[in-house]
Amino acid sequence: MAQLSTLRGYVRDELSEQTAGIWTDAQLNSYLNRGVEYCVGEFYRGKCWQLLRELTKDATYTVPTSETRHSMWQLIDNKTSGGSATNTWYGYIHGMLGNYVLHKASLPEFHRLNATTGEHKPSTTEPYIVFDGYDRATKIIGYDSGSTEPAIDGQIVGADGGATANIAFVPPPTSGSWTGGDAAGELYLRNDSDTYTDDEVLNYYAPDESSLSSDIATCNGTLITESHDNVPLFSLYPSLSSTASLKIWWLNKPTAMSAATDTPDVPYDCDELLVLYATARAWKANRNFDMHAAMWAEFTQELQRKVANYQELTFKSL
Repeated sequence: MAQLSTLRGYVRDELSEQTAGIWTDAQLNSYLNRGVEYCVGEFYRGKCWQLLRELTKDATYTVPTSETRHSMWQLIDNKTSGGSATNTWYGYIHGMLGNYVLHKASLPEFHRLNATTGEHKPSTTEPYIVFDGYDRATKIIGYDSGSTEPAIDGQIVGADGGATANIAFVPPPTSGSWTGGDAAGELYLRNDSDTYTDDEVLNYYAPDESSLSSDIATCNGTLITESHDNVPLFSLYPSLSSTASLKIWWLNKPTAMSAATDTPDVPYDCDELLVLYATARAWKANRNFDMHAAMWAEFTQELQRKVANYQELTFKSL
């Protein structure tokens, strides 16, 4: 695949501008990066998995029976960004629960999964996954001596300084239990204000309630920045009676190119697509709508041909 400097040169060829004049390198970089994002979106919509292999990731997570709702952050655990605390999740591809394929169901189909009988009744050999919300956490905090499990959108309040934060998600305790009064683990938070102190008691307002529950846990006082960036929340059906291994394949967001030697997160045979997209955008920015229309038509034709060539085959017998 071509490097960024080479792709810029191709775009300038199409623009009949061999050196920077009307269009700066920064502008062409922006158009090329937007082209990558646009193509990735179309490839994902068309299920062109071969064209998305640069961005495809997978991870395995042991699902505890105590958990009925999950955050994708628990499973990917920063793997999307090489260990940093910023998520780059783009979209779900496929999943397996143990040895069985997960069937993806939409929220309007939930009633078919939750019924005791029905055409889509889940079973251990026909499990389903339902995406039903987003993890909006921007901070995490550790806790112990947990006795009351907070709910999503509830609010914790520090007993000493009055610092507040909303609950984005509550992963299962790493030790102990809420019912036993000795739960310990992490809380995913958003909309935090001020700071907490070590061993500070946490009080709690449940969602849509004005009454305060006292001393639901004790925090370690350290707020850690960790942007979960709206990774999905999901539920599995049927409910698990024992721990199970969940494997998820997902798609990363493409990384923006900036250095001259950077390459796009799409295969080499997509270089022409990126050049056509960037050229069309450049002409549009210059208010040359005839040239924009011509280049955009060529781009969309090439894109449709690419999607048709790589679109996922569907095996009816499977």
